[in-house]
Amino acid sequence: MVTACNPKSSLALALISENGMSRISSFKELPLVSTYHESPCGVKMDKEELRKVLKKYAESQGFRLNPDEETVDLVLEGLLKNEERYGFRYCPCRVVSGKKEEDASKICPCKWHKEEIATMGHCACGLFVRKSK
Repeated sequence: MVTACNPKSSLALALISENGMSRISSFKELPLVSTYHESPCGVKMDKEELRKVLKKYAESQGFRLNPDEETVDLVLEGLLKNEERYGFRYCPCRVVSGKKEEDASKICPCKWHKEEIATMGHCACGLFVRKSK
Protein backbone atom coordinates (compact mmCIF):
# COMPACT_ATOMS: atom_id res chain seq x y z
CA MET A 1 0.00 0.00 0.00
CA VAL A 2 1.47 3.34 -0.99
CA THR A 3 1.37 5.77 1.92
CA ALA A 4 3.31 8.67 0.44
CA CYS A 5 4.81 9.47 -2.91
CA ASN A 6 6.63 12.06 -4.92
CA PRO A 7 4.35 13.26 -7.75
CA LYS A 8 7.36 13.91 -9.98
CA SER A 9 8.62 10.33 -9.86
CA SER A 10 7.57 6.83 -8.96
CA LEU A 11 9.45 7.01 -5.66
CA ALA A 12 7.15 5.85 -2.90
CA LEU A 13 7.05 4.87 0.74
CA ALA A 14 5.42 1.45 0.81
CA LEU A 15 3.65 -0.39 3.59
CA ILE A 16 4.59 -4.06 3.33
CA SER A 17 2.50 -6.85 4.79
CA GLU A 18 4.26 -9.98 6.00
CA ASN A 19 2.42 -12.76 7.81
CA GLY A 20 -0.53 -10.45 8.36
CA MET A 21 1.63 -7.83 10.08
CA SER A 22 2.35 -4.54 8.37
CA ARG A 23 5.58 -2.61 8.48
CA ILE A 24 6.85 0.40 6.62
CA SER A 25 9.64 -0.23 4.17
CA SER A 26 12.11 2.36 3.02
CA PHE A 27 11.69 4.58 -0.01
CA LYS A 28 12.04 2.53 -3.14
CA GLU A 29 11.18 2.66 -6.79
CA LEU A 30 7.70 1.29 -7.50
CA PRO A 31 5.88 1.00 -10.80
CA LEU A 32 3.46 3.92 -11.07
CA VAL A 33 0.52 1.53 -11.45
CA SER A 34 1.58 -0.99 -8.84
CA THR A 35 -0.99 -0.30 -6.17
CA TYR A 36 -4.43 1.19 -5.90
CA HIS A 37 -4.95 1.31 -2.17
CA GLU A 38 -4.80 5.10 -2.08
CA SER A 39 -5.13 7.84 -4.63
CA PRO A 40 -1.73 8.42 -6.23
CA CYS A 41 0.00 11.21 -4.36
CA GLY A 42 -3.23 12.23 -2.65
CA VAL A 43 -5.05 12.99 -5.91
CA LYS A 44 -8.75 12.14 -5.71
CA MET A 45 -10.15 10.07 -8.54
CA ASP A 46 -13.64 10.13 -9.93
CA LYS A 47 -15.51 6.92 -10.74
CA GLU A 48 -14.30 6.69 -14.36
CA GLU A 49 -10.65 7.29 -13.42
CA LEU A 50 -10.91 4.63 -10.71
CA ARG A 51 -12.52 2.24 -13.21
CA LYS A 52 -9.58 2.70 -15.62
CA VAL A 53 -7.00 2.15 -12.87
CA LEU A 54 -8.70 -0.98 -11.53
CA LYS A 55 -9.22 -2.34 -15.05
CA LYS A 56 -5.50 -1.93 -15.75
CA TYR A 57 -4.70 -3.61 -12.41
CA ALA A 58 -7.04 -6.54 -13.16
CA GLU A 59 -5.55 -7.06 -16.62
CA SER A 60 -2.03 -6.99 -15.18
CA GLN A 61 -3.02 -9.76 -12.75
CA GLY A 62 -4.69 -12.08 -15.28
CA PHE A 63 -8.33 -11.36 -14.45
CA ARG A 64 -10.76 -8.62 -15.47
CA LEU A 65 -13.47 -6.29 -14.25
CA ASN A 66 -16.94 -7.80 -14.06
CA PRO A 67 -18.68 -7.41 -17.45
CA ASP A 68 -21.86 -6.43 -15.54
CA GLU A 69 -21.45 -2.63 -15.59
CA GLU A 70 -24.15 -2.13 -12.94
CA THR A 71 -22.23 -4.29 -10.44
CA VAL A 72 -18.97 -2.48 -11.23
CA ASP A 73 -20.67 0.92 -10.84
CA LEU A 74 -22.11 -0.04 -7.43
CA VAL A 75 -18.74 -1.30 -6.18
CA LEU A 76 -16.88 1.78 -7.47
CA GLU A 77 -19.43 4.06 -5.80
CA GLY A 78 -18.98 2.10 -2.57
CA LEU A 79 -15.19 2.40 -2.80
CA LEU A 80 -15.40 6.16 -3.33
CA LYS A 81 -17.93 6.57 -0.53
CA ASN A 82 -15.64 4.63 1.83
CA GLU A 83 -12.70 6.77 0.73
CA GLU A 84 -14.70 9.88 1.56
CA ARG A 85 -15.91 8.46 4.88
CA TYR A 86 -12.76 6.68 6.11
CA GLY A 87 -9.91 8.04 3.98
CA PHE A 88 -9.29 4.71 2.22
CA ARG A 89 -11.06 2.75 -0.49
CA TYR A 90 -12.23 -0.09 1.70
CA CYS A 91 -14.03 -2.86 -0.12
CA PRO A 92 -17.76 -2.13 0.23
CA CYS A 93 -18.52 -5.80 0.96
CA ARG A 94 -16.29 -5.85 4.06
CA VAL A 95 -17.18 -4.46 7.49
CA VAL A 96 -14.85 -1.63 8.53
CA SER A 97 -13.93 -1.74 12.22
CA GLY A 98 -12.33 1.70 12.40
CA LYS A 99 -9.00 0.15 13.45
CA LYS A 100 -6.45 1.03 10.73
CA GLU A 101 -4.23 -1.99 11.32
CA GLU A 102 -7.17 -4.41 11.24
CA ASP A 103 -8.83 -2.72 8.27
CA ALA A 104 -5.72 -2.39 6.08
CA SER A 105 -6.39 -5.79 4.49
CA LYS A 106 -9.86 -4.57 3.42
CA ILE A 107 -8.53 -1.82 1.15
CA CYS A 108 -9.36 -2.60 -2.47
CA PRO A 109 -7.95 -4.73 -3.90
CA CYS A 110 -8.34 -6.61 -0.62
CA LYS A 111 -6.03 -9.36 0.51
CA TRP A 112 -8.61 -12.06 -0.33
CA HIS A 113 -9.48 -11.12 -3.92
CA LYS A 114 -6.99 -13.38 -5.74
CA GLU A 115 -7.91 -16.45 -3.71
CA GLU A 116 -11.63 -15.74 -4.19
CA ILE A 117 -11.20 -15.33 -7.95
CA ALA A 118 -9.28 -18.60 -8.10
CA THR A 119 -11.89 -20.54 -6.11
CA MET A 120 -15.20 -18.82 -6.94
CA GLY A 121 -14.42 -17.13 -10.25
CA HIS A 122 -14.95 -13.65 -8.75
CA CYS A 123 -14.04 -11.66 -5.69
CA ALA A 124 -16.64 -11.33 -2.92
CA CYS A 125 -17.90 -7.93 -4.04
CA GLY A 126 -18.03 -8.96 -7.69
CA LEU A 127 -15.66 -6.27 -8.98
CA PHE A 128 -13.04 -8.70 -10.34
CA VAL A 129 -13.81 -11.91 -12.25
CA ARG A 130 -11.81 -14.69 -13.79
CA LYS A 131 -11.09 -14.25 -17.50
CA SER A 132 -13.21 -16.45 -19.76
CA LYS A 133 -11.29 -19.13 -21.60
